[in-house]
Amino acid sequence: MALGRQHADTIGCINSHHSMYQSLFGSGRVRRPPGWRVEAEASIIADAIGHAPPVDELEFLSSRLGDPGPWQSLVHGDPCPDNVLLLADSARLIDYEWARPSHALLDGVYWRMGFPTCWCAGRTPADVCARIDAVYRKELAQSISLALDDKVYQTEAAYMVAVWLFTALSWRLSQALIADEKWGTWSIRGRLLWYLDAVIMATDDANVLPGINKAARAWRAELGHRWPNNTPLGLYPSFAGSAPTV
Repeated sequence: MALGRQHADTIGCINSHHSMYQSLFGSGRVRRPPGWRVEAEASIIADAIGHAPPVDELEFLSSRLGDPGPWQSLVHGDPCPDNVLLLADSARLIDYEWARPSHALLDGVYWRMGFPTCWCAGRTPADVCARIDAVYRKELAQSISLALDDKVYQTEAAYMVAVWLFTALSWRLSQALIADEKWGTWSIRGRLLWYLDAVIMATDDANVLPGINKAARAWRAELGHRWPNNTPLGLYPSFAGSAPTV
């Protein structure tokens, strides 16, 4: 609820965000665009394990980041379980060092990705994800009515899940190909395998980005072959053994 409220309250904040930074750091601060190019991230992955995704789909994702349209808000960038301060009757988000204007669903897919920037990572069962989505979308719809359109929301979420895949793989793959390590609650290799599974499911369900879906399947097969003893990211312990898996 807190995350959805933050996004709803900061729609179209890019001008005010830049003005705030100027007031803190001086008028000479360069104004940065809200997104980044995923093509470079995809190139790092393809150079390592092949199967380059189609350029047009990568350019499209970059365009969604550069101009999120009605989805532009202040993105937290690290909305992990341990960045939530629980009070007597509410929850407060903390630790805004990565906050920036961007596509709201970069945050809004975190529970479906297994919290990709968190040491305390874990998957959330599909039925629980759906309940979280419902609360988040209700709050977000106060400013973005499209959040209540199932097809539109599913599509935008699939785009942002794909963005997170490229970011995570380009960041971690080169070292993971050499050796695995445990980061917090799960191994790096297991996390990367799950991110690929999540993108394959999201793009299948939304019927979007077929070229990226194909590349993700090829990468998943390749890494699964190289890492036969690594288990993809598992459910959070509170859900393991009692809730349906995704």
